[in-house]
Order: sequence, then structure tokens, then C-alpha cells
Amino acid sequence: MFNQDKDSIKQERKKDIIEVIKPYKEHISTVDHWKEFSKSCGLPSYGTIINYFGSWNQFKKELDLTINKPLSDEELLSIADKFRDHFTTAASWYAFAKKHNLPSAQAYIDRFGSWNEVKHRIGLSESKKSSIYNKEQIIKVLMDHKSHLTTKENWNTYVRNHTEQLPTYETIIKYISWNNLKDTLDIKDSYYTNDDLIKIAKENKEHFTTIKKWDEFAKQKKLPLAITFYRRFGKWKDFKSDYLENN
Repeated sequence: MFNQDKDSIKQERKKDIIEVIKPYKEHISTVDHWKEFSKSCGLPSYGTIINYFGSWNQFKKELDLTINKPLSDEELLSIADKFRDHFTTAASWYAFAKKHNLPSAQAYIDRFGSWNEVKHRIGLSESKKSSIYNKEQIIKVLMDHKSHLTTKENWNTYVRNHTEQLPTYETIIKYISWNNLKDTLDIKDSYYTNDDLIKIAKENKEHFTTIKKWDEFAKQKKLPLAITFYRRFGKWKDFKSDYLENN
């Protein structure tokens, strides 16, 4: 029974993710593009999609999008070897691959398990991981990623799915407490109660039409995005029917 409930919840969550992302189908092209776009728009991340759908191609299939034939291991390794001078770190390859329309660092990591495994396969020395940080370095590194510093779980998921080497939550708190870090980076906790969300929707009813239109308005006014309403109340149409159209 418990597993059935768990599976049912997962299926509902998958439907919610598809409904929220559907208006942005034109941006579901490459993993790297979606990572940048979803971050800027507050949409479900690549990591969230993989957690629920298993793979990027399976997610695209659920949205009836064209799935490109995946490159073979040999083809991926051939590309890495051809541009081996740029195949240093995942972050460096990310910029080069994006510019030249080549397979992303994430594509290599997903296929071979790790960045160093790919380097090993093409005869390059492994990237050395530095485990030496200090408080100032932690703050400097995290400044560009502070929108993901919400909870321990969210941050560690972001780290696992990011091409740049970033410190985990466990590493961070060795040098600075979580709350002190958020204070230093001026990260405000923005929790909305259900009543808050209903009030916001009613006060801006004329903009609460489609998911895409609401998100455009919400970003301008720094209001909660459609995904927040979805997570709290369920389907977009049901929320509008229950709280806006009948009131």
C-alpha cells in the first residue's frame, strides 16, 4: 500500500512538472540550455527532471518532442579526443562545447559515470580535486549560485548536477554555518502561506491567466512563480476554478 501511494504521488508530480514546463517546450533542446533557462525562470531543474523521468530523452518523449539519436560511446570519445586540448575540466568544456555545438559535459558524465573516467579513456591525466577551502573562498565561490542555497537537500542536488566543482553542504558548514552563510550572501527566506498565495493571485487576477503569462508578470514583480502554486495546490486550472473564478 505504501509503495502504491508513493508511486501515485510520483506520477502526479510528473504530471505537474509536464504541465508547468509545457508552455516552454521550445526551450527543451539541450541539457545545458535547459539548465540555464530553468534557473533564470525558476522552472523545474534538470536534476528534478532526471529524478522523476529517469533520463532527458524519456522526458522529451513524454512531451512528444523529437529525440535525437544518441551518439555511441565511440563517437563521444572520438569528439573528446579530437578536442582534447579543451577537455580539461568539465567547466572549461562546458563553455567550449556550447560555443561549437558539441556534446555537453553532462552528456559525458551521464554516459561514462564521471569526468575523470572519460579523460582516462582518451589518455588524459585525471583532474585533481582540491579539498582546501577557507571561509572567504567558500563565500566567493557561492556568490554566483546563491539562488540554490535554500536547503541542504536542494543544494546537494544542485552540486551533483552541476558541471563546475562546487562544495557540498557538508563541506560548507565546516567553514561557516548555514545561517551565517545566508546572512552574508543576503539570502532571504521567502516562504508563502497558502493564504498568502491565494491573496496574491486574487490581487493580480487579471494576470493569472496562463502559466507563461503569470510567470512573465511574477518575475517582473518578484512574486511566486506558477510552480509554487502547483506544488501547494495542484493543477493550475483547479486553483483558478476554486479560488478565482468562483469568488
